[in-house]
Amino acid sequence: GNQVTVTGSGSKATAVSTSITVGGTGGDNGLTVQGGATAGAPNLVLGGADNFMTVDGTTLAAGSTISVRGTNNTFTATNGATVTGELFFASGSGVSGNLLAIDGGSTLTASGHARLGYNEADGNTVLVTGAGSQLRTTSWDIGVGNEAGGGTTANNTTVTIADGGRISAGRTFFLGAGAATGHLVTVTGANSVLEARTTNGWEPSIVL
Repeated sequence: GNQVTVTGSGSKATAVSTSITVGGTGGDNGLTVQGGATAGAPNLVLGGADNFMTVDGTTLAAGSTISVRGTNNTFTATNGATVTGELFFASGSGVSGNLLAIDGGSTLTASGHARLGYNEADGNTVLVTGAGSQLRTTSWDIGVGNEAGGGTTANNTTVTIADGGRISAGRTFFLGAGAATGHLVTVTGANSVLEARTTNGWEPSIVL
């Protein structure tokens, strides 16, 4: 595979007007941002098969969207990393086996809705683990198995919040919708939280 590592304070990887894309079918293609380096683009895309993006203790920013698709790809935020952008995790027919892992006190903030499995995806996993680790939206919905309350559904998305992790919807947290089935959300361990809050006058809800 082909890999890019951006490391050291002041180092950066930037696409000014398009995207940073990690893809391909050969496997083990990846982007790692670490050691005080930063990366950013209007869109961040992880696709293909058996590829990865890792943000280790630093910042990765999408001015618009973060998309994870394909099969058996892993997006990791670890060691206090900060990731921002509207989240499209696991979308499309045949999209399966992908992992979104947020740990070590890292935060992924979705600037719009956060979609965790939708549009006919099947069998994808989200892990938010460890004190201070969180997946959150600023003022929008989080949808597991649906497009934040609407759109084409998906099946068998597994979400685990453990050991002090947190998933926090700025408005509504949707689990499944329509014909969606097989989704599982587990909240386990001290101080682990699944919450819906409101920042814009809406009534916060958790909808199953």
